[in-house]
Amino acid sequence: MMTDDSFKILRLRFLRPPPAVVTLPREQGSRKPATIPMTLAVGVTDDYGSHVGMFDSLDLHLQLLDPLTSLPLPHLSLTLDSPSPSPSSSPPSSSFTLTPSSGPYTTLRLTLHIPITHPPPPAFRILLAVKPSSQPPPRLEETSESMRTIIGEEGQDVMVSWEEERFVFMRAMSGEVEIRRGGGKGGEGVASNEKVQIIYRTIHLPSSSASSSALPPLTVVERPGLNNSTGQRLWDCAIGMSCWLSLHPEVFLPSPSPLLHKEKEGGEEPPTKRPRRTREGAHLLLELGAGSALATLSAATLLQHLYPKTAAAASTRLLATDVQETVETTLSENLDFNSSSSSSASRLPIGTSILPWGSLSPTELAALLPSPPPRRLTILGADILYNPSSHTLLLDTLLSLLPACEEGEWEGRAFIAYKKRTEGDEGFFERAREAGFEVVRVWCWGEVGVWRVERGRGRRE
Repeated sequence: MMTDDSFKILRLRFLRPPPAVVTLPREQGSRKPATIPMTLAVGVTDDYGSHVGMFDSLDLHLQLLDPLTSLPLPHLSLTLDSPSPSPSSSPPSSSFTLTPSSGPYTTLRLTLHIPITHPPPPAFRILLAVKPSSQPPPRLEETSESMRTIIGEEGQDVMVSWEEERFVFMRAMSGEVEIRRGGGKGGEGVASNEKVQIIYRTIHLPSSSASSSALPPLTVVERPGLNNSTGQRLWDCAIGMSCWLSLHPEVFLPSPSPLLHKEKEGGEEPPTKRPRRTREGAHLLLELGAGSALATLSAATLLQHLYPKTAAAASTRLLATDVQETVETTLSENLDFNSSSSSSASRLPIGTSILPWGSLSPTELAALLPSPPPRRLTILGADILYNPSSHTLLLDTLLSLLPACEEGEWEGRAFIAYKKRTEGDEGFFERAREAGFEVVRVWCWGEVGVWRVERGRGRRE
């Protein structure tokens, strides 16, 4: 399923984040708005955080949003002092041009205006996004259009770099900036030295023909500065896995589907496997190395929205796993944030578990798996192959979770979203075959592919 109009997803980032608090002046001698100077630095990176500058320029804008509704705040405004704002800039947004040739980031000196004629909101967020175009962009092929929709940039045209690479830039929304009263005298307030440490990115799962309404959005909470941990970022493979699940939600159903077999190669139909009997009963969907748990959140939303009041949703338990540090920080934070949103009723509940990789003892398996054990197990993993030294532990984990079984007894399979990161990381799939797994690629878009890893009938020697 290769598409020739795929693109790389680049991230807009606050490299110098907004202040955590702005304080209004204690006394105001006139009815002019209070002004608060602040400095930001913004840039463009890939999903790992590396600077990307293979383009001439990019028109961006800033906007102040209500933290509760994500709608523009009508009375607050930003003015851009330097670099010079675009002529079309108007409150409450400020537009400017980012030029990578000037360096890996652009420093913005801004003034926040808060009128005294209206009670100020308790907080605001700052949105950094590509400046909207006056014309809708050309429509892409189905998968690429779905990817552009997922990252909330369906109105953005694909940029082609001077090296013929194709880019779409994903917006970033800062964490909350608190507004307090009681700063210095006069009309100028104060911005704190403490910075906002959170970035929000919104995910919009595309609706399918089975859905009569738009799916509720998901929010990914990033903490890119937290120990530089890989679990604190939104990775391309998590987005790709969410796209694949939304395009092929039948993966949640017990009956096998041709979409879960090998993709076409050379125009020939893939070989048809012998039909298997449907496995009824409890279903566990477990994510390994979940990080922000986007794949699990997407599955929970799709199951509840596309298969409401069916056995597929009622019988499925969802479990997101990772190492202890990530479970206790980013993973839990993302699940808590999405469970507290107004759309939380539109997705199934999700459990968490600390799961170090390696062979699992019967006691560890009993503690991890529900009782009675599920009849079906679906494992998801997104961007979990980047470190070849962990492949043995991952393989041992899969061998523990997906034992060989006789026909009709039990169904288990893993789906791994993979993008080449380091030398030798693709070697995992050959090692899995040598261990007795059937391994086929079932989907590919640009640099991201999804592979099915399923245990054969023979046991590992």
